[in-house]
Amino acid sequence: MDEIHFTRCAVAFLDILGFKRFIESAESTESPEFSQFCELQRVIHRQLDYIQTSRGESGQGHRFPMDVWLQIVYISDSFVLSAPICNESDMGYSGMVAVALKSIQLAHQLLKMGFLLRGGLAVGNLYRTESNIFGAAYQAAYETAGAGP
Repeated sequence: MDEIHFTRCAVAFLDILGFKRFIESAESTESPEFSQFCELQRVIHRQLDYIQTSRGESGQGHRFPMDVWLQIVYISDSFVLSAPICNESDMGYSGMVAVALKSIQLAHQLLKMGFLLRGGLAVGNLYRTESNIFGAAYQAAYETAGAGP
């Protein structure tokens, strides 16, 4: 096992509102929700394919350079985006900017499909693996997303 290091990161927690009822309807392949679910999967995949592999790719404005270290973990209708806060790439993106921009891009694409998101953004310590994250920054973003008036 690799050594565990917590890093100061920007973290966003995003959640699709009303997803439980939507997915129950989408389970029927004859329903209009099933077609919308298929399109939702394409949109999510396209938005989460965010790493720019080579310089100068045209039409890839939603992508970030690899050295920003933006990471996205998601399950069902919940997304967690994170990036080290102190990492400045040669493109000028800080972790906070990368997380905020990608959150806005994802929210915009889902809104065009009729889905609303709630979310929270926080900065703090985080330990990240390829498939999971741990730390106070995640907890703070999650709690902020659920905070109401």
